[in-house]
Amino acid sequence: MKIAFLTQYDFSKKANIPHHLLGHFGSSYYMYKTLEEQFDSFEYIGCLKEKHSLLAKLKYRLYKPITKDTYQYWAEPSAGRNYANQISQKLLNTNADIVVSPNINLVAYLECKQHIILWTDSLYSGILNSLPNGVPCRESIKNLTHMDLLALKKCKLVIFSSERAAQAVIKTYEVNPSKIKVVPSGANIECNRTLDDIKSILISKSSKTCKLLFLGVNWLRKGGDIALEIAKELNKSGLTTELSIAGCQPISNEPLPKFVRTFGFIDRAKKEGQQVLEQLFMESHFLILPSREDWTPAVIREASSFGLPSISTNVGGIPTILRDNFNGKIFSLDASVADYCSYILQTFKQVYEYDRIAISSFNEYQSRLNWSVAGKTVKSLLTELL
Repeated sequence: MKIAFLTQYDFSKKANIPHHLLGHFGSSYYMYKTLEEQFDSFEYIGCLKEKHSLLAKLKYRLYKPITKDTYQYWAEPSAGRNYANQISQKLLNTNADIVVSPNINLVAYLECKQHIILWTDSLYSGILNSLPNGVPCRESIKNLTHMDLLALKKCKLVIFSSERAAQAVIKTYEVNPSKIKVVPSGANIECNRTLDDIKSILISKSSKTCKLLFLGVNWLRKGGDIALEIAKELNKSGLTTELSIAGCQPISNEPLPKFVRTFGFIDRAKKEGQQVLEQLFMESHFLILPSREDWTPAVIREASSFGLPSISTNVGGIPTILRDNFNGKIFSLDASVADYCSYILQTFKQVYEYDRIAISSFNEYQSRLNWSVAGKTVKSLLTELL
C-alpha cells in the first residue's frame, strides 16, 4: 500500500509561516513524518501555489468596512478548484492507493481514483468564530459549509483528533458514524525523554515559587487575561507565583506586575527558540491555558511530554487530550479565579500529589499523546480500507 500525503506547505520553509498557522503547520509536519515512518511506500505532495481571483481580493477589501465581517478569500470555490487541479496533475505521476491530508480545502474539490482520507482537528463548521482573519461573512460561511459537505462526500474516512469534533460532525451533517474515527494527535516536539528524566526535572523545580506558563498566540481567545488574574490572586493569597507569558504580547490596561515575565513570540525554527521553550516547560509547575475557544492545542500535548500538568477549560477537543487527575485539570468556562487558585494551591503544596500528576502527565504522553501511537493507529485504519 502506497500513501500520498497532501498539504499546501513547503516543510523546508517554516520561517515563512504566519504565526497563527504554526500550530497547523506543526501538526501537518508531524503527520507527514509519522506516516512516512509507518509506510514503506510513501510520497509527499506539497508546495502548492495559492491563487485567488481578482474578485475575491476585491471582496476581501470591501466586506469588512461594510458588514464588519470578513470575506474569507481563501475559501472561495475557485481557490479550491485551483488546488484540486494542481493535485490531480501530481497524482497522475504516482501509484498511490490512498491520499491523506489535514486540509479540507485541498480535498473538497479533488477528483482522483485514490481513496481520500481527511485527518484534521475540526471541519470549518466548528471553527467559524475563530478563523484567523475574523468572523466570516454569510457568503464565506456558505463556501465553508459547502467545502465541509464536499469533503465528507469525497472522503472514504475522516479522522478527528477529538471525540467532540467527531460527534459534532455526525450530528451537524448526519454522517454515518462508521465513516468517522478519533485519533488524538501527538506532541509537536521532539522527545526522547525517559521517566528518569522527568524525575530529574521534578527535583530541579522550585519548591518555594509556583511557576505558571501561558503559551499561546492569541491572548484573549486562549484566556491570557484569566491566567494573569489567577497569578495575581495566588500572590495575594500568600503563594509566591511567577507567570511566564510566551507566544504573544499580553493585553493589559495597567503595567504588568513584577512577577510576570514576557517572552513574546518564540521562533521554534531556531535552536535558541527551542532551548527557551524547553527551559520554560521544565521549570514551570503548570501550563495554564484557560481558553475561551480552542480545539486540541498542541501545547497541552507538548507539556505532557515534559511531565508538566496542564490547566485548561472544557471547550472544543480539549477533554480528549487533557484528562482530570491524569495530566492536569479541566475547568468549566464559568469557573471563577478562586476555583483555579484553590486547585493550584492544593496541588502545589502537596508534593506527593504534584509529583504523581506530573509523572502521570508523562505517562499520558507516552501512552497516547505522541505521534508514534497516532501513526500506528491510523495505519491500522487505512489498512482496513484495502
